[in-house]
Amino acid sequence: MHQNPAMTILSRGPILFIEKFHPEHLNGLDVQGHQISATEMVQEGEAEWLAKAGPAYTVRRPDGSMVAALGIVHLWDGRGMGWALLGADIRDVMLPLTRAVSAWLRLQNPYRRTEAFIDPTFPQGVRWAELLGFVRETPLPMPRFYPNGNSAYMYARIQEVHNG
Repeated sequence: MHQNPAMTILSRGPILFIEKFHPEHLNGLDVQGHQISATEMVQEGEAEWLAKAGPAYTVRRPDGSMVAALGIVHLWDGRGMGWALLGADIRDVMLPLTRAVSAWLRLQNPYRRTEAFIDPTFPQGVRWAELLGFVRETPLPMPRFYPNGNSAYMYARIQEVHNG
């Protein structure tokens, strides 16, 4: 069993553990096929930056295997950019993960505006963003957005933030 979790997600499905993200965690994540190019874009220094640039978490199963790495990069007060790398074998935990991320966004997200950029040829990513309450703001994909030349839609999730 994975030791010292920051938080445990208990649901009707599998149990998940959430801990602070560290760059070396990416070495243990076998991402879903459509996100392989995204992990190639996140090189060692960038993973370090993701770990420090805002809230970032690693999600694991009880056996310690990684499910996801995700977080929000702080852009400025009130505005952040969400990112997520999901494991290839995530189907059995997608529902509890989605519920946990949705609850975190609703109750703990410190940003009024959280943006996400999603490849339009990745329908699962588009669907997940929409399930999490993100709304597409670009009617057409932004061409050549990513370093590999792929396009992206811009999504945003707007919410009131209550301090205290």
